[in-house]
This record gives sequence, C-alpha cells and structure tokens, in this order.
Amino acid sequence: MAKWWPSEKTKTFSANLKAQSWWALRIRFQRTYRAVVEGMEYRPDEIISIDSRLSILSKLTLELSQPTYHINGTGKVVVDKSPDGTQSPNLGDAVMILYAPNKAPIDRFQAMAE
Repeated sequence: MAKWWPSEKTKTFSANLKAQSWWALRIRFQRTYRAVVEGMEYRPDEIISIDSRLSILSKLTLELSQPTYHINGTGKVVVDKSPDGTQSPNLGDAVMILYAPNKAPIDRFQAMAE
C-alpha cells in the first residue's frame, strides 16, 4: 500500500480512526483527479468512481466536500465532518466507511473457532 501520510505510522499522523478514514478518502479522490485530469497511473483500488447517473449525486457531492481539518496541539490531523452550520454528512460517512483503510482481512470462521 502506498504511503499516504507524512509520518511512517498512520497513528502518529491522525488523531483517530475517523480522521484517518476521511484522510484516506481524500487521498483516493485526489488520486482520481490526478488520473483523470493529469493522466497519472494508479491501480483501480487506489481511486474512486461515482456513477454520474446517481439520483443523489448532488447531495453526496455536497456531503463529501464539507469536512474540514486542522492540526491539533500534538500535531495530529483532526477532521470536522460537520463544520458550523452544516448537518452530519450521513451519505458522506457511508462512503468514508466503505472505503476506510482496514487491517489485514479477517477469516471470520477462523476467528469464531478460536
């Protein structure tokens, strides 16, 4: 997996899993832009594609673009997904969760047997 963070360990870059997951989604969109507009090459699992015929595309686009971030006192990224005057981005959260970086795949059957 490509390095997405300025430090070697993701936990030293982001304040929490939410920040890490929103940042990973941000990078995915950035790579998509670079692939489409600048012609850079990425693996398909490093970019994102949203169907332009999606009936809720405008709402989803708005929600995905509303989170902001800042660096806290310890130098970690903190994401504010609902800045002042905005509602919680439920659709945006759903996309973020679907594309959140995860650890190694879990064999659920093996985990239940242990």
